[in-house]
Amino acid sequence: YVPFVKSVSTDRFFSSILQNRKVKMLVTGHNHGAKRMVMHHGDSFEICASDLRYNLKSGLVTNDNGNIVYHWFSIDKPTQSFVTFPSPIDQTTSRTECSIQKVRVITFSEEVLNNSMVEIDGRQYKLNPIRKLKQNEEAWLLEVDTSFLSNGKHRLKLIGEEEEEFEFLNGPSSKIDSTRELLY
Repeated sequence: YVPFVKSVSTDRFFSSILQNRKVKMLVTGHNHGAKRMVMHHGDSFEICASDLRYNLKSGLVTNDNGNIVYHWFSIDKPTQSFVTFPSPIDQTTSRTECSIQKVRVITFSEEVLNNSMVEIDGRQYKLNPIRKLKQNEEAWLLEVDTSFLSNGKHRLKLIGEEEEEFEFLNGPSSKIDSTRELLY
């Protein structure tokens, strides 16, 4: 598959894959630009990351009960904790669950385990350790209740992690319509 060669058959083939509700993630090869690009295709989104060799950035995909988030981080200062819920607005589609009232974080750092904080709309909240992950004894799940949030757009920042800052939507009616962006 060559993503930059546009044809009706290529679009039809990948559209049929991306719109299948059973497909949670599709990994393909790409040419890479200098910055991360998020593109929407109907009910799915695509991430084209920058080239690791030239930009020293990498990515990680988390799947928290079907909530898929792409995390972007510098290899010079690797991210130790990742927000798995909620999803950033630019990664939200009609498939995204926006009504769960929690912030969920996976951390690989025991140093921040008992003093992890998240900032939401300028106010700080403590993330509470819930349990170790079954698949990785080095990783912990942290949570904070967000039932106090109103429906709509909010800003989240994971304290101590430069790349884990974004806007998100809260509430059952807050799902956004996806649009197709230009690649460049």
